Amino acid sequence: MEHRKEIDGLRALAVVPVILYHAGFDLFKGGFVGVDIFFVISGYLITSILVDDLKHRKFSLLNFYERRARRILPALYFMILCTSVFATIIMLPSQLKDFGQSVVASVGLVPNVYFYLKTDYWSQSAEFLPLVHLWSIGVEEQFYLLFPLLLALIWRFGRDRILAPIIVLAIASLCLSEWGWRHDAAANFYLAPTRAWELLAGSIAALIVQKRGVQNSEALSMVGLGAIVIAVLAYEPTTPFPSLYALVPVVGTSLLILFAGKETWAARLMSARPLVLIGLISYSAYLWHQPLLALFRVSNASVDMAVTTKLLIVFATFIIAYFSHGFVEQPFRTAGKIRKPRLILLMALPFFVLGTFGLAMHFTNGLNAIKMALMPPATRDLVEKLEVQRTARDGVWKRELAFARDDWPQDGKLRMLFLGDSLSADLYVVARRSSRIAALADVRQMPLDDNCARHLATRGNELNHDGRLCALAVPETLQSDLFARAEVIVLAQAWLSNAEFLDTLLGRPEFRQKRVIVYKTHAFAPADSLILSLNGDDQSFSESGFAEFVYLNKHGRTVMANAVLESTAQKLRIPTIEGFDAFCLERKKQCALFSARGEPYIIDQSHLSVAGIARFEPWLARRLDEVLTREGAERAP
Repeated sequence: MEHRKEIDGLRALAVVPVILYHAGFDLFKGGFVGVDIFFVISGYLITSILVDDLKHRKFSLLNFYERRARRILPALYFMILCTSVFATIIMLPSQLKDFGQSVVASVGLVPNVYFYLKTDYWSQSAEFLPLVHLWSIGVEEQFYLLFPLLLALIWRFGRDRILAPIIVLAIASLCLSEWGWRHDAAANFYLAPTRAWELLAGSIAALIVQKRGVQNSEALSMVGLGAIVIAVLAYEPTTPFPSLYALVPVVGTSLLILFAGKETWAARLMSARPLVLIGLISYSAYLWHQPLLALFRVSNASVDMAVTTKLLIVFATFIIAYFSHGFVEQPFRTAGKIRKPRLILLMALPFFVLGTFGLAMHFTNGLNAIKMALMPPATRDLVEKLEVQRTARDGVWKRELAFARDDWPQDGKLRMLFLGDSLSADLYVVARRSSRIAALADVRQMPLDDNCARHLATRGNELNHDGRLCALAVPETLQSDLFARAEVIVLAQAWLSNAEFLDTLLGRPEFRQKRVIVYKTHAFAPADSLILSLNGDDQSFSESGFAEFVYLNKHGRTVMANAVLESTAQKLRIPTIEGFDAFCLERKKQCALFSARGEPYIIDQSHLSVAGIARFEPWLARRLDEVLTREGAERAP
């Protein structure tokens, strides 16, 4: 297969937006589509190689797998090995245990399945996971395992009949992804069946190029380039992906492959030496960018970084990628340099070493005994108290939530319903255990995900979430007797991407004649990372400097969502409660997340600990009393 420099440039157009997106540059909010571009390129290259082998009767499944192993595994194993060393040093036991599990999944070729089961790619916590980006490598590896078998099977029925079944499979996968984002967004995002059509789009392009060659079309190649730019700049994390929206970057990439002949302006642009050089090291750059970003965030207990820090990490990514490409990728890719017996040994050794490491992290709870023994006493005390609070929370919440949907009592008290996600459950548990709130009202809780507000606004057509959940939850909750008889609704949700749809939710007829209070959520950097930052800075959790540090690590997206909620609530003349006020003194720009004895008030980023109830309860009781008293005065004749 003839080497095309413009494909190297296309790789650069894929990897740079991904890295800048993960680094937190707002201009590249759609940079995640770079992964989709990679999928198309991979499908094109792999299909081209396989068809060449089949044409010349030299197809060998083992040889194909060997070439893929040489291409993917050395740099992958090297990155995981280096990352494991630093993760072992800087991570707390609970973080290290999760990291070890991701290592096992990654060397086992199923990182996408692991992260589907473990985490939400769009959540803040994903930004603290060094290997979360390997989900895409997992999708490709699974494609490489199955697609050669499929292609060889179809080839037996005649080379002229290959295109049609691949098109049918691609359409079926696209339809599955369009269905998937409405019913199980996480599975749709991570798993191979709903991503296969993107790789198959590259396969279709390869088969067309094999038959007709690369065409020269200024118009179509520029349309393809423009489609990629539009997706990178206009899409955002809430855009359903993959779905019909993904057709824009996928079709754009396919157009460039098909019509960016060497004489076109687009091909000349993508063949520019800087882009080609970035493209050549793009695989290593992709491998290294997320570990560097995540480990920095873990060690600094913060997602937000200064622009100079972001640029330095991006620069370091490409420097490391350059050496990884030259000293790790290239030697293994040439069969003559490292022969098969030695290759097998060099592949098997890190596989077993990394697999053993990952299992050890799991079964030792992240080297808990060793890590705890090596910690400064003050840090160890905080970690132990965090684990105690996490364990204690489970029992308390289970007991209290058992009464959340009981019928309203006939005692004449105000009926107050906490409505929302797990954060509303927290508020309900606090209220259940508060004698002061019990004097104000009877309390109950019902679930309603914040995504459902967007679901209502868009009629289920424009959200990356579980639409089936909302289609069932909205009528089940809002038309229930418990909701109908409630007098006060305290709406408490995460609202990270859906605050703008508050008015749509409250515009529902079920909310008429209800007194609504909107709780503006609190969220910080993870408690683990905040404790880790104390260890690194060698300061006490009780110092004012740390309180100022926590203030700076209020979750940025939550702060922005709260501002949108406040604006909408003011227009609707609905009272709000600012959740950050329970922990923070705005005039001093300080936030307290530990009791005087070092017990954490939150167990992760926002969910309360049992100790947090003691901090939170008097504040919530006071705020609810103030709002209800004020509303009562305003309603009085």
